[in-house]
Amino acid sequence: MRIYGGHDYYDCGLSLGIDPTIVLVREKTKSVLARDAGGSLLNPYLELHPFTAGTIKNFAVVLCDKVYRGVEIGLQYYWSAEKFRAALKNRRATVAMRPGYWSGKREPRLEEWFAPFRAPEALHTFMLMNKYSILIESFSLGDRDERRFRVNCCGLKQIGFAKAVDPYTAFQELSMWIGGVLGGTSPETVTIKDDRVLIENHGFDRVSSFRGPRIA
Repeated sequence: MRIYGGHDYYDCGLSLGIDPTIVLVREKTKSVLARDAGGSLLNPYLELHPFTAGTIKNFAVVLCDKVYRGVEIGLQYYWSAEKFRAALKNRRATVAMRPGYWSGKREPRLEEWFAPFRAPEALHTFMLMNKYSILIESFSLGDRDERRFRVNCCGLKQIGFAKAVDPYTAFQELSMWIGGVLGGTSPETVTIKDDRVLIENHGFDRVSSFRGPRIA
C-alpha cells in the first residue's frame, strides 16, 4: 500500500513491502456530517462524578468496516473498559451514561461501550460509495456543533488508537479493505495536486528543507 499525506502510527507497516495498486490518500481537513453517514456513533453522554475529577471526551473510530469507541481524560486515552475502570479508581471517580441517549432504556455497561462492532449498514454503504477507509468522531458534553466525521485523516496516533489496534494489524486491515472491498486504487487514477502533501510524503515539513534542517 502506498500512503500519501501526513504520518500516522501504522505507517511502520510500509516496511513489509508496497503494493502500488493500493493507495491511501490521507486528508487534513476533510469532514462530513454524521447524519449523512447514518448518524452519530456517540449517542450516550458520559459524565464523571464528581465533576472535579475532570472532563471527559469520547471518540468513535471507524477503521474499514469496524467501529471502536474510546475516551479521553486529561490527555490520557482509554480504549478498553478495564483500563478505563482503573483510571476511574485512581481518580476516585465514577462514570454515568444517561440512558436517554442510549438505544435502550437501561444504562449500558462500560464493556458494551468499549466493545468493537461492525459498522451499521447505512454507515458501511456510505463508506463503500465514497471509498472512505477511516472516520473519526469526537464529542464532549457542552458541544453544540452538529456532529461530523473527519475523513481519512492522520489523527489516530494523537488519540492513542494503537491501544485499540496494533500498527501492523491496522496496516493490514487497511490494505485488505482498500485492495479488496473497495476494489483497489490504481496509482494512475490518484493525482496528488497539493504541493504540501507531495513535500510531506517525501519527508519534508516546516522544520526541514531540501538542504537540511531550517535555522530559526
